[in-house]
Amino acid sequence: MRILIGLVLVLLGCTHAEDDEGRCYQVYPKRWHFLDPNQPGERAGLLLAEIDGDLYTVLPGGENPYKEICNGTDYIASKAEEHLPDHDEKIQQFPCFFYEDGAAWYCKNSSCLAHAYLMCDQGDTTEPDWEVSGGHLVWLDDDGEAKEDTPEGLLIVYLEDRNGYEEMIGGTVCDDGFDDHAANLVCQRLGYKHAADWGSEPQNQRYVPYSALEEHDIPILIDNVRCSNETTNIMECEADVAKGHDCSISENLWLKCSSGDDDDDTEPEWEIENAFLVWLDENEEDREGPEGLLVVHVAVNNDYEQMKVGTVCDNGFNDHAANLACQKLGYRYAADWGSEPRNREFIPLSVLEKYNVTIAVDDVRCSNGTTDILECEAKIMEGHDCSHSEDLWLKCSSGDDDDDKKPDWELIDANLIWMNEYEE
Repeated sequence: MRILIGLVLVLLGCTHAEDDEGRCYQVYPKRWHFLDPNQPGERAGLLLAEIDGDLYTVLPGGENPYKEICNGTDYIASKAEEHLPDHDEKIQQFPCFFYEDGAAWYCKNSSCLAHAYLMCDQGDTTEPDWEVSGGHLVWLDDDGEAKEDTPEGLLIVYLEDRNGYEEMIGGTVCDDGFDDHAANLVCQRLGYKHAADWGSEPQNQRYVPYSALEEHDIPILIDNVRCSNETTNIMECEADVAKGHDCSISENLWLKCSSGDDDDDTEPEWEIENAFLVWLDENEEDREGPEGLLVVHVAVNNDYEQMKVGTVCDNGFNDHAANLACQKLGYRYAADWGSEPRNREFIPLSVLEKYNVTIAVDDVRCSNGTTDILECEAKIMEGHDCSHSEDLWLKCSSGDDDDDKKPDWELIDANLIWMNEYEE
């Protein structure tokens, strides 16, 4: 089947380079969008499908479910490259899939040479005219129930059809175009004084897990929020409301609003409870050795938080911090440490994503006089600018194993070098 799919990709206009396993697999589009900067709000544009929270383009073809997408109305299908000749780079940013034998297929490391553009006939349809009718912040507890009267959480908005053709719908807001001024206006609309903080990933899934959004099929309803400095009401800002988007659920917006009181501004004080070096074997069992990915358990003293497992980002980390970390783990010093590419030898990225392991610690800063890693400064569950490629690994040594001995460096010689323009 994989050989057949690879052949189909070439014949129908996709270039295909199989990965190590030559893997092509079936995908399941959940929702469709139209993207055309020249026709915002119209049911026409580059055809985008939501698959597992991300957006994909589709190869033009006779098996594509155009009639279903257009709700049974007439349609015109063509190539996006004919309508959007100046947006090729934007089109190519999306992964591309295709239909064969009634199923949707995606091949890793493949790209399409053409992309479907769909125009639905709107002559006899009664399109809804959506407007924002309300919104609130959602933070789910451990039982999946929404916390009451929380000043922070994922921003959920509700849209109402001015024409009355459709029922009210709820969904999220993408962070594209959003800024501090917009955040303040949203919090003021919700009854607070200002926004103490806001953002998207990774903290957005702290409030509502991605799995919950996918389970309940929660769409992204608003994109490209643009508020001028003179705007005093969030409802007066420009935005793409139910007009399609180019976002994924990782870009869902969260807010922490403040009424100006101290109580609603207090951040939960996360502390590191424990730490381990983890090196998984092929059965995802820990080898329990002196080297591995540094994994920490963090907790907060409030009842509504559970202990969380996360990794440590390498930002700010140095040899002194590595030695202190190994000493805290019961060893004498760090024989070696780093991040990519070796961090993936210890725990594959797929495992971190499978168990939704967050990056818990960032910007570790240890002064030369510090003797305990817990006395170093660090951001613990305060957000970060890292990716899992920056996850930290350590190789610790007890000092009595030949493999773990620290290199004993000594100065052999020194020279002064001044090179001319000929590098001589």
